[in-house]
Amino acid sequence: MNKIILLSFLWLICFTNNAIHAENSFKTYFGKVYSIGDTITIGRNNGYIYEFDNSQTRTIKQDLSGKKLTISQFYNIKKLNTLQRMLLPFDMNSNGVIIAKGNGKSYLIDLDNAIFNGSIMLSYKKSYFDGATDLTSDILFAYRIKIYNIKITDNIVEQYLKLCITPKEYGRIQSDPFIMSDIRKKYRAKLNEAISQIDFNKVFRLKCITNVKQYDMDKNAFPIWKMEFTDRDFNKNRQLNDIGYCTFGEAAFTFKNSKEFTNLYCPPEKAKFLYSLARYKSYTLNDKTDLVSYVYIRIQNKRIDTYQIPGYKKPIDRSDDKLKDFCIDMNIIKVDGYYVKLNRKDKEEISDFYVGSITSNTTLH
Repeated sequence: MNKIILLSFLWLICFTNNAIHAENSFKTYFGKVYSIGDTITIGRNNGYIYEFDNSQTRTIKQDLSGKKLTISQFYNIKKLNTLQRMLLPFDMNSNGVIIAKGNGKSYLIDLDNAIFNGSIMLSYKKSYFDGATDLTSDILFAYRIKIYNIKITDNIVEQYLKLCITPKEYGRIQSDPFIMSDIRKKYRAKLNEAISQIDFNKVFRLKCITNVKQYDMDKNAFPIWKMEFTDRDFNKNRQLNDIGYCTFGEAAFTFKNSKEFTNLYCPPEKAKFLYSLARYKSYTLNDKTDLVSYVYIRIQNKRIDTYQIPGYKKPIDRSDDKLKDFCIDMNIIKVDGYYVKLNRKDKEEISDFYVGSITSNTTLH
């Protein structure tokens, strides 16, 4: 207790009453200038933000995502003496430390590191398309059954069942033939219902890794050269993977109009910020830069003969073709890109460090 009182006393002496080291504004490594009274928005709990109460710092445990804080004071670490630095949390090591207020509390923030790690939002935008839902392997399977008018046998029902439940659940019910019989009836009905509700105008969302080249100053865009679905099965059908199809559950798909989506529009000032963000931790934005993108698609109601797919190697015996009635074509209608080479501690949906978008009717500036 005496140690806490002493540290609190030292903090008060060194910071609260020692205005000689306080600054009126601070220019971040990324070029943005903040002044006293400016508002900042909290992102994810990725560190470099502490509660500051009664001259003590405490780790934040509650979720503050989206909360607004007002900057009340700046400190330049370069100007602090040894004792003052010792009183700061150990991970505060960039030049600018701020005190910001909001939510009825005060917070101590290492501004540059908080920006880099997403604890402070600078380019927030939630990916969205009206009416869209995430595409899952069971949904795609139902579309495949509809497109190819496949007869629903016990084997088809079991394929569908495995897409809807976990392997552990499947192993448990498989060991009891009476339970399995009831489950087959249940999921046969669910599959028939899913097929009856299929709408080829429906929009679905996929999470992809988008590879972009260096920023094109003339087009104000990052050129896209490849998009890869994050949940694809690389080993199930290597032959299809080699010619650009992504195996997903018991179906495979490809983007048929990907050539229309070759440039991800991004304003120059935002692109400049992204390059500075990369330099901060000695990363580089080059022709191998990966973005996380949310790709919005519509499934085409079109049967595909695997023998007509360019690059597909025909089996000696056509009846041996395991890929028959397996492939589905999709059209992209929108792509939202995010830069995520960050030290993230969670796997939640990306919404900050938004780069830009392209839609089927986007005109580059």
